[in-house]
Amino acid sequence: MMNAHFFLNLIAVLLISSSSCTKEGEAQDPTSCIPHSKAVEENIGKLSISQGLYGTFARKEGNCMPMIDGQGSTCRTCAVSRVISIYELTGKDDVTGNMPFFESTTTLRVAQVVADANGFFQIRLDPGMYSIFIQENGKLYANSTGSAEMDYALNPIEINENEVVEFPFYLDYAVY
Repeated sequence: MMNAHFFLNLIAVLLISSSSCTKEGEAQDPTSCIPHSKAVEENIGKLSISQGLYGTFARKEGNCMPMIDGQGSTCRTCAVSRVISIYELTGKDDVTGNMPFFESTTTLRVAQVVADANGFFQIRLDPGMYSIFIQENGKLYANSTGSAEMDYALNPIEINENEVVEFPFYLDYAVY
């Protein structure tokens, strides 16, 4: 026999996941989602740089809990357009705010690019170590860190001479 707390938690999760939103809190049109996997296939032909960073940016949303029968999941990963900012390598002590949304950083922004409607972005960068942030609702979004040897740098990426690095990056608004 299941207890009442389980059912109340289940109802709360379902209510939260049914209110999928897009940029700046606008309602998400369920027909406008370009699935991330489809966008990646379409975007590979757009690559035109020989050194730097590229990728397909996406937003994950909905109820992404594993389902026994696979039915009822509202989980989806859609390609989206956002401003992507590249900073000097940025450690946890270089930012104000809490992960994944930061108010500011003391490091310098070295480049910026806007992902297109299919989430595609590319930018030429000199060899070096960088941190990648997404501008989201007036804040800097970074959802991963490097190792202790890297002072837990935020979204770290290394660019080498004559190398193009793919950076898979997601805004994660999903419920798990």
